[in-house]
Amino acid sequence: MDTRNEIIMSVSNLTKKYKEIKAVNNLSFDVRKGEIFGFLGPNGAGKTTTINMISGLIKPDMGDIMINGESIRNQNSKAKQMIGLCPQNITVWESLTCIEQLEFMGEMYDVDRKKSRKQGLELLEALELLEKKDKFANTLSGGMLRRQYCACIGTSTRNSYSRRATSRS
Repeated sequence: MDTRNEIIMSVSNLTKKYKEIKAVNNLSFDVRKGEIFGFLGPNGAGKTTTINMISGLIKPDMGDIMINGESIRNQNSKAKQMIGLCPQNITVWESLTCIEQLEFMGEMYDVDRKKSRKQGLELLEALELLEKKDKFANTLSGGMLRRQYCACIGTSTRNSYSRRATSRS
């Protein structure tokens, strides 16, 4: 079955206002499975506000966000468990090794420890960081650190991990 046209995130009429300023005004878009999606725009364009609404950190005034058919507006939504973000400024725990960070992220999201370790090792391998698993994250280069953080995102979700979908060609 071809799933390339499958919509995994749908943002509909998203609006957020701060006093008299509309930070986001009636934004709508879809993201399909396999797409790489990002926001570009000048300061004050609403990028961070939109990301904060998608991740559930702030509530939109209007509109909805659906992740795999689940509304983010529902407090108990499974949608929040399917979201992973890689912020511009990455934070690492200097006293944890790369694999320990992945296990810790899994624990924070109630992912079984064995599962988060297994996923973590698979992700480190796919992201070409397996040989760094026992190194402290603050010893990684900038590019390696970004890949480590992407692995953290992967272990913080309850979704099954697919090497084929994340491996680089």
